[in-house]
Amino acid sequence: MVLAAMLVGTFQQHYVRSLWTDAHRARGFFTGLPFRKAPGLRQFAVQVEARTSPGDTIAFWGPGRGWGEGYGYVFMRIAYLLPDRRFLALVDRQDRLHPENLEAATWIVAWQDEPTVPGFQPVWRGEGGALWRRSP
Repeated sequence: MVLAAMLVGTFQQHYVRSLWTDAHRARGFFTGLPFRKAPGLRQFAVQVEARTSPGDTIAFWGPGRGWGEGYGYVFMRIAYLLPDRRFLALVDRQDRLHPENLEAATWIVAWQDEPTVPGFQPVWRGEGGALWRRSP
């Protein structure tokens, strides 16, 4: 009796609705869900992946200058999407700047910003951001 009450009490309508949901549409929704606060980031990361190589060291220049102001959100997602690249944050969780990470980077990927950094040349600009490579 207790088990029956638990089952009835925890039943959700979406359990049944999910059986008749359009799987293709649902997959698209759930794939984009982690990026809803940064529309276009997923597509931008695909372009960055096409122009860089596994093992490359990339400094991330992103929105806001504070970890909690959007920088951390976007940094964590792009690093997740390109796990075979080494991403360096220019801001840490305590909002301290790390310009030394620019020295260690071969690339700068900039999301929603256009930095001017001596020693780097623009390679590609796309919707949402750009990519710079260290000058030879």
